[in-house]
Amino acid sequence: MARRALEIAAAGGHNLLMVGPPGAGKSMLAQRLPPILPPLNPRELLDVSMIQSIAGELAGGALSDRRPFRAPHHSASMAALVGGGLKVRPGEVSMAHNGVLFLDELPEFAPAVLDSLRQPLESGETVIARANARVTFPARFQLIAAMNPCKCGLAGTPGHTCKRGDACAADYQGRVSGPFLDRIDLRVDVPAVTAADMIGPATAESSADVAARVRAARDIQRERYLAAGHPFSPMRLHPQR
Repeated sequence: MARRALEIAAAGGHNLLMVGPPGAGKSMLAQRLPPILPPLNPRELLDVSMIQSIAGELAGGALSDRRPFRAPHHSASMAALVGGGLKVRPGEVSMAHNGVLFLDELPEFAPAVLDSLRQPLESGETVIARANARVTFPARFQLIAAMNPCKCGLAGTPGHTCKRGDACAADYQGRVSGPFLDRIDLRVDVPAVTAADMIGPATAESSADVAARVRAARDIQRERYLAAGHPFSPMRLHPQR
């Protein structure tokens, strides 16, 4: 189910939250998203390259048509995530422009830091205001987040009983605000991997097969949007989110 949800998110440019215990494969799934996304088109590649150049991360002038994948640690500050500093620099949300921003251990981020993402998720840009400057960076990214169901990480796992009961999960998930969660399109529960899953026959398919289906879905959406007179962007498929 989680793999299917990831494919749907890739096809529709949807933000996705995966909830499950440690070791269920949430981070691994998120890291497999870039290979199934369509490559950057020339305009997107130029935008990504300019942002990387401003941030000083365009090593040797090398360009790649692979979509960015940024995974900041949960200790990241607000300036690191949305941009800022004495000499204003783009943050992780802008470095993920036209790509993926992966937030692992979502409730471990400071609540104020998470809520600072609400405006970029809504408008596709981040505005940094200082006394002597006002800078706007593009930040149209796909958010993929992962979290444990509770502080101990095992709520709902068969054979496990949390000492604090339901309050453990409620308090932990309550660290993420409702307005932030409103901007996440899909939520999927990722159960723990069982021993039977580990020893059973492999049923995996290649990323190339999934990427082909994602590309076909986006082609259909592109035709539908153009026929309706709407501009098409693979990172913002809804005219109004």
